[in-house]
Amino acid sequence: YRGDRYMNVGTMVAQGAEFTLNKELTQTLSLSVTASLVDGYMEFQSTTLDTALQVQAFSTGTFLQDDVRYEGLVRRPSTFRARMSYVPHASLVLGIQYSYAGRRGDVYYDSQLGPYGGLNTQSVGAYALVDMDAHWSINDHLAASLQLENLFDVKYQEILGFRTRGRGVQLRVSYSF
Repeated sequence: YRGDRYMNVGTMVAQGAEFTLNKELTQTLSLSVTASLVDGYMEFQSTTLDTALQVQAFSTGTFLQDDVRYEGLVRRPSTFRARMSYVPHASLVLGIQYSYAGRRGDVYYDSQLGPYGGLNTQSVGAYALVDMDAHWSINDHLAASLQLENLFDVKYQEILGFRTRGRGVQLRVSYSF
């Protein structure tokens, strides 16, 4: 035991672009599309580290003794989302949404990496989800909504080792004064 602790060393650079398009296709049909492209890197310079300490990078498990640059960022997927809304009546809105998250790296414990429980990166697969919803304004005070999440019950991971929800249904009724 050498007194493990977390230290903020190094530099993380995140870069990317986000694009959004909102378009009313007809008086009753609209489309919204958003795409986020994310990339980046981490750099460690040995001159900024105390040479009496053994410093291990969280995202790779590598002990930092020289200048190091790692391409890619942990848990930062590029994403795409498209939503179509249909308003057949002023009090009713129907919607469907498609969401996609691309492949990305995540950290995990790898006992093969060394004596201090180093971490390593592992790829987390891309996934796509479809959601549907309906919102009904019954009158000036009463409204109801129904939401179907993960319609096709896709099994996916956002973070290694953590479960995600399967298909879900939410029904809400609200009354305002």
